[in-house]
Amino acid sequence: MKRLLLSLIALLSLSSVAWGANLRIITEIAPPLNYTQDGTETGKAMGQAVDIVREVQKRVGDTSQIEVMPWARGYSLAQSNASVMLFSTTRTEEREKLFQWVGPVGFNEWVFLAKKGSPIHLSSLADAKKVGTIGAYKNDARELFLKAQGFTNIDSASEPETILKKMLSGRNDLWLTDKTEYNEMAKKQGIKPAELVPLLTVKKTELYMAFSKATPADVVKKWTAALDSMKADGTYKAIMKKWAQ
Repeated sequence: MKRLLLSLIALLSLSSVAWGANLRIITEIAPPLNYTQDGTETGKAMGQAVDIVREVQKRVGDTSQIEVMPWARGYSLAQSNASVMLFSTTRTEEREKLFQWVGPVGFNEWVFLAKKGSPIHLSSLADAKKVGTIGAYKNDARELFLKAQGFTNIDSASEPETILKKMLSGRNDLWLTDKTEYNEMAKKQGIKPAELVPLLTVKKTELYMAFSKATPADVVKKWTAALDSMKADGTYKAIMKKWAQ
């Protein structure tokens, strides 16, 4: 009886170790890098970054499901919990010490968009500070960038679709977003992308997998090595090419 009890305790301990080794993997709906088949947070995750993450999972033996949720919630969880990986996350100087980084898994270009026919003209960030309001995605790197640059005319929203609606109705003057991401979103909403036009390119950035600081270092090393192997054998390039079409 005692031997059986010890065996059960050992089995439970091993199970706990195995369970603890798995990550909580979180993403958001932000096509074409990561989104869902039906556009809902319960749908099947897909996209360029999702393909990269799933291939890395396969190579390291991780079987965690990819969760889809609003960015602000995922960003908070990744900062306050152990063994959480959030993607696709813009790697910025302000965020550098908040996470452990593996990537890149994609790239984007930040642009100020205005409604077609808008009289606004931009030649610098200083010009953008003079408009009424600028739509920004809550806790997104672009919102944090605007705040760091001293912008006070920010109108934050928890869903990018809300910002799109405000732009089309004239309630916001500008939107700092990724051009490709906007084009994909507009198409899915049945809106012609040309309804909003780019006025100023702010910067080009790289997107990464961001691991919570408390994630074991050996886990991050394995994910880094797996991504490096994908680049070496051509798998990474093939995924990039597939989604560039």
